[in-house]
Amino acid sequence: MKFSLHSAGLKAGLLSAALGLFGAAAANATETFPYGGQLKANVEYVFDLVELSAEYVPVASGKMTYNCGSFINIYSDPEHTSRINAKYEGYVGGSQAYTINVTKDVPVYVYADSFDVSWSAYQGMIFQITQDAPVEILSYSDEPGSILSVTSGFDELLIYMNQAVKASSATMTVDNSGTTVNLGLTDVYSTTLSVNYVDALLKLMDDGTVKGGEDLTISLRGVMTESGLLYDNGNDLVLKYKAPTVPLKLVSINLPNPFRSYWEEGKGGILTATFNAPVSQVEYTLTYGDPEPESTDRYVETGSNLNPNSPAKVTVEGNEVTINFSGYHRAPEDMLEATSIYNDVSIKLIAYDANGQLGVGTDQGTLGSYTYVLPYQNDFPTFINETMAADPEATTVYSVDGRRIENVKELNKGLYIINGKKVLVK
Repeated sequence: MKFSLHSAGLKAGLLSAALGLFGAAAANATETFPYGGQLKANVEYVFDLVELSAEYVPVASGKMTYNCGSFINIYSDPEHTSRINAKYEGYVGGSQAYTINVTKDVPVYVYADSFDVSWSAYQGMIFQITQDAPVEILSYSDEPGSILSVTSGFDELLIYMNQAVKASSATMTVDNSGTTVNLGLTDVYSTTLSVNYVDALLKLMDDGTVKGGEDLTISLRGVMTESGLLYDNGNDLVLKYKAPTVPLKLVSINLPNPFRSYWEEGKGGILTATFNAPVSQVEYTLTYGDPEPESTDRYVETGSNLNPNSPAKVTVEGNEVTINFSGYHRAPEDMLEATSIYNDVSIKLIAYDANGQLGVGTDQGTLGSYTYVLPYQNDFPTFINETMAADPEATTVYSVDGRRIENVKELNKGLYIINGKKVLVK
């Protein structure tokens, strides 16, 4: 078959065609045009004969762009009877650009109409096909088929892709019941798809919709590149997982509020917490002073039910946890070298289930932990009165320079030695 162009002065670039997305990479090989054969992506084809007719199988679904004169058309059938309507996009790379939508693995057929112009002026022309690689999954933060975690410290399933993509929506389905809930997604084009599933899964577990070991399906819809290249011909990205067992969670807590500098034993200072399952270990951290971790004006106290020497006594009985802060002096001068006064203390709890696994906490980035800030109250003046009432003769008070104070009921503000212990009276 004979074909030609209207102008014999056109260069080879006008005849070159690029099937693929805008910005696709240049061809990396040169071959003879496969007349009646199969075209490949990223190959420069040299015209040795007149007739242009070949098949191309798209490597991905979505928009395909080709640059050429209007004499080249794309058809959906090998008989060249059903031409695919192309959208004219203007000049790209010095030649006219057209776009069509294609489906991965569904062939299209390149065919050139004939013109009454001598072929000899166009010998050695180049025909080029380029198309981006298909959208593919490279790896996952949680392999399909594994048990999803709700206590890992991360609330996202990460899917690593070979190209920057985003999805239009995501859902989680409980296979046994068919219950489906929407999941959160990051709304930016990225090579990492982030699916927020933990909050939704915890809710399903809390209301009994899903139990440990049951099958879950996470589906992402509309996964595509910014240029319109679709994942798997536009099909959903579907991943199968298993539900975890119900994790350890805090049900209720009673706090010693305000947190006093001292409680006599049996007169307060008790923290109680109830969990949804048996607890094997609880650790606490009490912090007072400068919030900067490296500061020297900072007091940190730690304890555990496994440590009998903890300043506060920690006991665990089944689902119940008790921390007894009474009987231990925590006046500012006891906790800090300086005499700075701070308005609050923080108490952080970390809990482990019967298998030694961390539970679900409320602290960002920390597994199984719960932090509470309580107002601090220095009660040592009250402590003096309570001690005197119990045994007036047992209370001895000295100034810091060693003078004994006889009238202990009317102490001025300042630092004193009471029963051999430094006490700040406000």
